[in-house]
Amino acid sequence: MEFLTRVSLKRPVSTLLALLALVVFGVSSILTFELELEAEVEMPMLAVNVEYRGADPETVDKLLAKPIEEYGMKLQGMSNVQTTSSEGRCFVIFTFQYGTDMDYVLNECKADMDELSLPEGCERPKVIKYKSTDATVLRIQADAAKDEDVLNYVNNTVKPRLEKQTSIAEAQVLGGESEYIRILLDEGLVEQYSVTLDTVQQALSASDYNIPADKIRQGSMDVRLSVTSTVDSIGELEFIPIKTASGAVITLRDIADVSYEIMRSDSISRYNGTEEVQIIVSKKQGESTVTASRQVLDEIKRLEAENSDIRLVVTSNYADEIIASLKDVGMTLLIGILLSMLTLFLFFGDIKASLIVGSSMPISLLATLILMSFAKLQLDIMTLGGLVIAIGMMVDSSIVVLESCFRSQEKGLDFRESAIRGTGEVTASIVASTITTVVVYAPIAVVEGMMGQLFQGLCITIIFAMLTSLIVSLTFIPLFFTFFKPTEKKNAPAVRIMETVSKRYAKAVRAIIPRRVIVVLLVIGLVAASVLMGLSLNRELDEDVDRGEFSVEARSRAGTTQDITDKNAVKYEEALLADPDIKEVYYSVRDNVATITAEIDKASGKTTNEKVDEYNRLWAKESGMDMSITAGYGGSTGAGNGTTITLTGDDYGELKKRVYEAMSELAKIDGVYDVKSQLSEGAPEAKIDIDPKKAMDAGLYRRTLLQ
Repeated sequence: MEFLTRVSLKRPVSTLLALLALVVFGVSSILTFELELEAEVEMPMLAVNVEYRGADPETVDKLLAKPIEEYGMKLQGMSNVQTTSSEGRCFVIFTFQYGTDMDYVLNECKADMDELSLPEGCERPKVIKYKSTDATVLRIQADAAKDEDVLNYVNNTVKPRLEKQTSIAEAQVLGGESEYIRILLDEGLVEQYSVTLDTVQQALSASDYNIPADKIRQGSMDVRLSVTSTVDSIGELEFIPIKTASGAVITLRDIADVSYEIMRSDSISRYNGTEEVQIIVSKKQGESTVTASRQVLDEIKRLEAENSDIRLVVTSNYADEIIASLKDVGMTLLIGILLSMLTLFLFFGDIKASLIVGSSMPISLLATLILMSFAKLQLDIMTLGGLVIAIGMMVDSSIVVLESCFRSQEKGLDFRESAIRGTGEVTASIVASTITTVVVYAPIAVVEGMMGQLFQGLCITIIFAMLTSLIVSLTFIPLFFTFFKPTEKKNAPAVRIMETVSKRYAKAVRAIIPRRVIVVLLVIGLVAASVLMGLSLNRELDEDVDRGEFSVEARSRAGTTQDITDKNAVKYEEALLADPDIKEVYYSVRDNVATITAEIDKASGKTTNEKVDEYNRLWAKESGMDMSITAGYGGSTGAGNGTTITLTGDDYGELKKRVYEAMSELAKIDGVYDVKSQLSEGAPEAKIDIDPKKAMDAGLYRRTLLQ
């Protein structure tokens, strides 16, 4: 590879233009990167979710879960299946062997689910691939400057507009109240006028319609004709005509009270104790969190410009967390470059020599970013971590080249000849050294499975950095050596220190060599101690990232109304609001479950684990609600902070008994503070057993009975 050095010295202008191109394309490539906190790991799992409103768990299991399981077991690479059947919902997880083509399996599963014969009224099955990253992007609070129906506006305008964005999968609306028109019939007047409920319904339907008619000729044009009737106000609704059994005509106001009423949504939502309409925005799989956030924020600006009476306030934006984390790593990278250049100055003692070697880092970094952009890598903790690791190795080849150039100059050669000969003498060495590093990371970069997905970005980044630093050391370093003409100083600060260390090291080696047995035993002891210490270390698949928040789930007995659940859980919300360590509190209630997400104030200095342990101790003896407090951690594998134990059996009653026994024993273990199972007591229900013969004799059929 000596020809690279000769070409760079023979064509210095072209080499400098190449450097300028690296700067331009390197900086521009930064703007094209997708930004994420962590690498997205595609798990070999598919989830099938089916909703069947009103169905009890037994019906869901029989009519939905079992047919889905049977279809899923035929899929290629299937390993196991896990099913959760609850009221009105079936959730099935298919796990496959690593290496299975998940895109192919996903398409096959969707095709099978489309062919599946499901009960009438059941929603179409939703099939999704499991990803490790959190889908939630933003939390938005909506309120009105004037007396407006915020919930109605959010449901009919904001939600559809946000879900139209290419990166957004869903905008979930929680809390709020909306207006509706209530028609309250007077039972006495209805009986007096001999009017039935069907008659009233028909009159209401007949007052609001749009029926296409034929065309009419208007001059040379054919004009389409339609017949319409609309009701635009309560006043018009009150005067809708209704025909009685005797043939007389009355109005709706004669037999009913028509008024605007307030209806609470199917959930309760509060932010820092204040009632709100909350919108939780989730991104599509594979989409960038930062890109999705930008799209939503741009759409919010457009919505606020169109309607200034509605305020949309972003209370939580996970893109900010990602950008802040990446900025921290980027700053670490910059500090590493500066410290490396300072270290080089201490050893070379010449500012020119330090700048020549130091320049290899930003040049190699820009070239690496360009290659990363072509490889479709994203900027996340792993890839930036790879750059941080590579920074120290980027200068190795450049230092060797520059030192060799100095040695050649001592032979009386000019700067140009010294650059050519010095680089040529060490080319084989630095190429071999670089390849040695590359072959260490290359196998990890191509390995399949979860580990490959986790470390692929890091390994490829390091490989790119090492290859670019090799080329930089063979081209730009010799060129800069001839341009700036540095001088080597023998009395540099670090050189004097190293000479002293070398003398003492030589003395120590002379003393150690005769004592071979002691040295060997000492080495064996150190190795044994290292192994023992390694075995004592905590073992995790990946390190949890403390996001500074935790969630409290308070669950009432199945069937408990939403209002009662809110009444019972509000004390937990108030306790968190009164805690000076807590910055923000998100509270929501749906059915019998209250969910509270608390964000810890960074200024408090408290970790998430500390707060979780504190509230677990505080609420350990609370009764009346099933409490669960979990830390909000982010990790590349999406691993939780607990252990899952699966019990299987053919007899449901016996299995249920064993589950409760196991939970009781596990709760006695030291350090275990929360034990829960997927089994739950069913909600109270009433069943009406219809006698088919008697119903038929009375002229009552299925549709009539349901009404």
